[in-house]
Amino acid sequence: MIWTALLRRAAALLAAAALGAASVPAQTIEITSVPAYGAPGELRGRVTGVDTRTHRVAIYIQIEGSGWWSKPSAQQPAVGILSDGTFRANVVGGGLDDRATIYCAALLGPGGAAPVAQGAGRVPAALSPVATAYRERFARTVSFAGRTWAVKESPWGVGPGDNAFSSHPADVFVDAQGRLHLTVRFRDGRWRCAEVFTTEDMGYGTYWFTTETEVEDLDDRLTFGAFTWDAHGDDTTIPSWPYREIDFEDSRWGNPNEGTTSQVVVQPWEPQGNLQRFTIPDLSSDPTLTRIFTWTPNQVEFVAARGVRAPCVIPASVTVHRSTYTHAPAIGRFVPPEGRARFRFNLWINGGGSPRNGRTAEVIVSDFRYSPVPGTLVGGCDVNPRKSLRVVSGSTSIGSALVLGLDNPAGTQPAGTPAALMLGLAPDQDFPCGTALPGLGMIGPAGELQVDPAGGLLTFASGLSWTGPGLPTQVTLPIPRDFLLVGRRLHALGVFVDPTPGAAVPVGLTDAVEICVRR
Repeated sequence: MIWTALLRRAAALLAAAALGAASVPAQTIEITSVPAYGAPGELRGRVTGVDTRTHRVAIYIQIEGSGWWSKPSAQQPAVGILSDGTFRANVVGGGLDDRATIYCAALLGPGGAAPVAQGAGRVPAALSPVATAYRERFARTVSFAGRTWAVKESPWGVGPGDNAFSSHPADVFVDAQGRLHLTVRFRDGRWRCAEVFTTEDMGYGTYWFTTETEVEDLDDRLTFGAFTWDAHGDDTTIPSWPYREIDFEDSRWGNPNEGTTSQVVVQPWEPQGNLQRFTIPDLSSDPTLTRIFTWTPNQVEFVAARGVRAPCVIPASVTVHRSTYTHAPAIGRFVPPEGRARFRFNLWINGGGSPRNGRTAEVIVSDFRYSPVPGTLVGGCDVNPRKSLRVVSGSTSIGSALVLGLDNPAGTQPAGTPAALMLGLAPDQDFPCGTALPGLGMIGPAGELQVDPAGGLLTFASGLSWTGPGLPTQVTLPIPRDFLLVGRRLHALGVFVDPTPGAAVPVGLTDAVEICVRR
């Protein structure tokens, strides 16, 4: 009886607490509009669940290469809330304000202060908001490698290198072959550089890209960069560099006699071992170069190789550089944690001014791929639709499992189409591209087979039913705990078969995923 009474009393207290919690409205904030890019105007928003007489809103804007700034001004870093829950702030007071790309609105409680930011690397750490909202906008975007990239633009000098950056379609563009072009060009009275970045966050995983330019011969005052960067700047684990920056950089840094031509860096570069220089060989016979880095919580692995190379097996004969940076805080080495990093490409003048040779420069990036699971690479060269086979989650380590998603994003087959996942034991000789096979295309007359059937092609999962475009059918692929598998590679391939008589697309191949089995 005593226990029953206690339980009833506890249940009553919990119910009362839940009722009380439910009666308190949620405190929220949202940004409802921002000015058009390059134009004056206000940021507007609304809040809910607060006393509008006691709460205020702190406003910050982020300008690419310039940092975070308080708005409407450093003297007025917060604004009041109207009785209807809306707020507004003038966020274009001069300078490069009209080029801001990220807006932040933070709800402050009674007596809450709004720390001032003036070119800061992040929204001030001392800020204690009740709720926070962000909004982004860009000068221009381009579509490259199946992703949307924002084009950086600044008519005045900003970082890196105190340069102007152009968004002109002749300076940053994607050609008919789907390759990204970045230029440094004299336009409208000054030299202008180029930079693009993904519009989606990326974190741990494998980053892979190829270039088709003789980057070993860049003017010594130019730098080509390919790197992660978190514009929010809130990584607190790395002293003096909170931007989650991991780089490939091709440059002689203003020294025409420098023998090395490239480097890999886990920023900041100053601690011993954070930066490693190497020399890119003569690429005049074939300018194609593959760069890969794999970012995990404990290390970053870098590889550079001649030609188009998949990560699993890269012959020593074509390897230009290979190194591993390991997280070791005791000796001052820190691998950044994942956060809101974006991937970027840029071409810029490292000493300001102009290229030494006074000529227009260009770097061509022919492809880019990212997989959130280290040890995987999605193949395909746009014959099959991008994202037709996705790496969803998991691991390629022995004793774990990898989750893959099969999809027909183009919707050329009906929902409910049967699907199967195949495992290839050997890739096509041109992987990550493949061999076009007539009659097996989801979006065209041919499909791209990225595995070599002669090496063995096994059915792993059949009888799957696809739900529809954008709703990939997920398959879990276990990796046996067998140390003999470490270093081996598999290739997963999806097949959709529509048995309907007269089907427009009877059989469609997905892209393939290379799986590097890890320890």
